Amino acid sequence: MLEQYFRQKYSEEEPVTAVGSYWDRKGECEIDLVAINGIDHTATIAGVKRNPDKYKPALLQAKVDKIAHLLDGYDVKVLVLSMCEM
Repeated sequence: MLEQYFRQKYSEEEPVTAVGSYWDRKGECEIDLVAINGIDHTATIAGVKRNPDKYKPALLQAKVDKIAHLLDGYDVKVLVLSMCEM
């Protein structure tokens, strides 16, 4: 539910052209929020956690590294979103 909230918020409040999540076919790389602005070539990738203390930056960065080829040429911002940002 929290992931849906932030996808909706980004689609309404941020200058983006696409918002969604990402997962690979094997289920090994799941990213909660990917917001892309195809006009200015920026992307926000976020892990969504109810408790931000459970956020593991290295784990999210490893996932971002796996999909970096999909965002070639984009300025990518990686962050965590939690109930604190609501």
